[in-house]
Amino acid sequence: MGKTFAIVSQKGGSGKTTTTLNLGAAFAVRKLRTLIIDLDPQGGSAFGLGFKPSDYEYGVADLLQDKVGIRDLLLSTESPYLRFIPAGNFNNVAEIDRFHNLGKRLSLLRRAVMGIRDLCDIILFDTPPGENSLSVSAMNCADSVVIPLQCEPLALRTLPQILRLVREVKSKVNPALGIEGVLLTMYDVRYGFTEQVTEQVWRNFPRELVFETIIPRREDFSKAFIQGHPAVFENPLSPASLAYLQLADEIIAKLAREVESESTSPIASL
Repeated sequence: MGKTFAIVSQKGGSGKTTTTLNLGAAFAVRKLRTLIIDLDPQGGSAFGLGFKPSDYEYGVADLLQDKVGIRDLLLSTESPYLRFIPAGNFNNVAEIDRFHNLGKRLSLLRRAVMGIRDLCDIILFDTPPGENSLSVSAMNCADSVVIPLQCEPLALRTLPQILRLVREVKSKVNPALGIEGVLLTMYDVRYGFTEQVTEQVWRNFPRELVFETIIPRREDFSKAFIQGHPAVFENPLSPASLAYLQLADEIIAKLAREVESESTSPIASL
């Protein structure tokens, strides 16, 4: 059964969609069956994977209205190990607002995702920024959250807010939800505040809550996004791609330790 992660952030522009796409691609490079589910009506993940609205008729919005089954939404990508489910096609603001309201149907999305976990080793949710029903719905389906944090002061101020939301979802909706880690993104040595933010995060948060991998600010991401390919596929040897491959390996190693711990626990031996 697959491991499910919600990629969440309080602030837009933190590298959330970039992380979803490139982490998903990195897992696929490691030959893990990976599924990206887009819950952001902006459709950034679809664009970054090279999909146009005409390439699909339905998405998660239609699933939440009982118009289609989740397995009918699966789209293939350039990698045999990576598949994608779009948020849907939205023609106006009213349809986007309706999608956010549909996000409150927590149990429906969770049941649908449980129905395809046998097809996946990894499931990643791309979510809208901020505190909203779609992010909560993703966390209700998830085993753990990944929190991209841009290395700049304003983003750091929003971190307690998203952590508070995670705690609320865990206490009220999904008791099994964990924090996989805070991911420092857009690291740029040209700016002094980048190092200051990084030091504050390492100083104020437990080590196990912060990934060792740090994602650099690189033009590679924008170029690949425009071309409709994750940077990990477009240029796998670039520093940007190598960072996400390292992140995938960090998560894989943690999952392996969790499996080993479960197999050696007294309960497992009964």
